[in-house]
Amino acid sequence: VESEAEIVVRDLGSFIHNIPGIAGSTVTASGDLFFVLNPSDLVRAAARPTARGGVSGVSTSGAGASEEMQSSAKHILVADDSVTTRMLNEKMLRAAGYQVTAVHNGRAALDRLRASRFDLVLSDVQMPAGDGLQLLAAIQTELPAPPLVVMMTAFGTIKEAVEATKQGAVDYLTKPFGLDQLEHTLKRAFELRELRNENRHLRTSLKA
Repeated sequence: VESEAEIVVRDLGSFIHNIPGIAGSTVTASGDLFFVLNPSDLVRAAARPTARGGVSGVSTSGAGASEEMQSSAKHILVADDSVTTRMLNEKMLRAAGYQVTAVHNGRAALDRLRASRFDLVLSDVQMPAGDGLQLLAAIQTELPAPPLVVMMTAFGTIKEAVEATKQGAVDYLTKPFGLDQLEHTLKRAFELRELRNENRHLRTSLKA
């Protein structure tokens, strides 16, 4: 232990309840945000048996299996100008088994999309330097294989999120949302993509 200090731990409500191992958050005098770990949850998670008979957090098949799982996981790009929201969404998505890249605005998101392949974009509606609707339009017009897009919106921007679904977004989430709602929305989005692919293949087969 390098140093000790008294801190006030605050609950972040539904944003954080379903994230394993996190008890709350605190902000330092310098303005930095830190998450506070729950030691009991971490111990239970480490001792929990896995589906293959191992122990959670302990590799039973070497680094190769871990790399294989990571490479097969769907890759999600999170775009949100709020540092707190970005960090929480990233933690929830990683807890759900996704690969995650997080950026702070639409312009940065588009740069990432041009450089790498993503399965889904989780974007806030209102952001500086390229908002969610502008990002959606660029995804649909500039990318040869556009990813799915799910919008995040606060209560006051639901109208814009609904408009985004009319323009091609598969769904939207109203903040604040928890892990269960996030997982359900993403599962539904990926199921929709599979259905579209099956319909496309069926039409191609019928034409042949």
